[in-house]
Amino acid sequence: MKDTRNQYPLDQAINLGTVYPSEAYWKSFESSRQELADEVNGGELGKIITVFDNNRGVEQFFAPALNATWTYNFS
Repeated sequence: MKDTRNQYPLDQAINLGTVYPSEAYWKSFESSRQELADEVNGGELGKIITVFDNNRGVEQFFAPALNATWTYNFS
């Protein structure tokens, strides 16, 4: 898959961390992401863009409305 990291200002984005395949990680991540959305975008997440996918369980996402990134590591 095409690496699109250079199309977005990811170095200036808030990093919400890495989500692992665990219910505890997922709940913590969703809570952090929603808190940020409440602060900066009236609770709306907005569009979520996949900026990296290694096709082996690691994906990175960017939410422009939140100026935030996070990584799924399900490998």
